[in-house]
Amino acid sequence: MNIHSRKTIAVNTRFLIPNKLEGLGYFTYECIKRIVLNHPEIDFYFLFDRSFDEEFIFAENVKPIVLFPPLTTSFFMVLVVRDISI
Repeated sequence: MNIHSRKTIAVNTRFLIPNKLEGLGYFTYECIKRIVLNHPEIDFYFLFDRSFDEEFIFAENVKPIVLFPPLTTSFFMVLVVRDISI
């Protein structure tokens, strides 16, 4: 592995639903927002299973991706474990 390559993190954003944040949604929102803003050296791929609100794209190091099927399926878990190359 090249020690100068950027790190990449994929984030399941299924709890980030515009105008419907509650409980885990608020927790997810606050945690990933702070992590993204405090780590501009890391590329974050936010994985959505529906259209997303720009409010959730916290910085330039966030790359939104809309996937199918919905993120709740076991197929999604395979994607998270593998490298994402886009």
